[in-house]
Amino acid sequence: MDVTFAEQRERQEATPDMASLRDTDAIIIGETHNIRAHQIDQARLITILQPEYVLHEGWDEATPEDTNKIIRCYALATLQDVVGKSYSPEQLGITKDVFLRIEQKKSERYEQYRELYQKKGLTPAGASQEAKNLVEKDGVYPRSFTELLETPFYEWGMPVCEAVQELLLEETNGSSDLRDVRKRGAKRIREQKLHHERAQGLDYLYRAIAKAEGKLAGCDINKSLPRLEDVIEEDRRGGSVESPDAITGKETVSGYTDSYDRYKERLVAYIQNMNAMRERTMGVRIVDYARKKTAKKPLFAIVGSHHARPDSGIYPVLEVAGVRWKTIIQEEPENLLVNDVEYVLQLGAQ
Repeated sequence: MDVTFAEQRERQEATPDMASLRDTDAIIIGETHNIRAHQIDQARLITILQPEYVLHEGWDEATPEDTNKIIRCYALATLQDVVGKSYSPEQLGITKDVFLRIEQKKSERYEQYRELYQKKGLTPAGASQEAKNLVEKDGVYPRSFTELLETPFYEWGMPVCEAVQELLLEETNGSSDLRDVRKRGAKRIREQKLHHERAQGLDYLYRAIAKAEGKLAGCDINKSLPRLEDVIEEDRRGGSVESPDAITGKETVSGYTDSYDRYKERLVAYIQNMNAMRERTMGVRIVDYARKKTAKKPLFAIVGSHHARPDSGIYPVLEVAGVRWKTIIQEEPENLLVNDVEYVLQLGAQ
């Protein structure tokens, strides 16, 4: 059954489709890689269906043991998680005064950016505007104490992270357990903010898996993709990259054009040559985990939309093994440059 994710979301209120998804062994989601909105919607569906296993193409042949550490990290993703039922925010040093410290951190960061832009030659007014924009776009700035407790760390702006971390790490006379809780909270903020800067949308996915008490594994071969750096180095040795500019001493941009074209050719050839093997492996991994799962809930397999097409090599493997599946193809925005927040809203996000 092939439906777009938007169609599936529209039907969620009318239980037959959700019942249909629940009554299967595997749900295959065809995504467009690196679209944050796709991963946010995957997280929503995981929250609803609570799968025991989530398989992801990007993790290659990883097992749940390989990914356990990162999923455990996202089990504590808000101050409310850290506080738990044993302590109050005040015991962790978090009071409403935290907002004054956040504003101070925002001002400090604003000044750093403003000075940087002025050194780059912008006018004072231009530097101020750019600095303000950069600070505001850095992340979420909670407007209430409740919002501060419930917003995931990876959504926070860096000034919020810095302010809360400082408070959690301040010296306290509490019990050793309380000190451990405060240190753990500060560590989780640091880990998740750093990861968020590397792979934004995946944070939502990892958080949903952790809350569902699920396990994450890979469903692909261990890929050895061609690297642009290697192609450039080969061409440099062979004399294909142009000599450095006489004035700047830097290699000219045009010197890399042929290298980039050769890199693209290698990448396309690798994908085409390995595609059949990869899709068979995806199918085998889905079958393996469908047999491992102990609950009647369907597992999730998240792959590139190309691998979820009707003639994919995944499906014959599942059919032979007697594994039932449903396929959901996530829609691409018409313009990939569109702000993905707008795309989430188009899909009916709150």
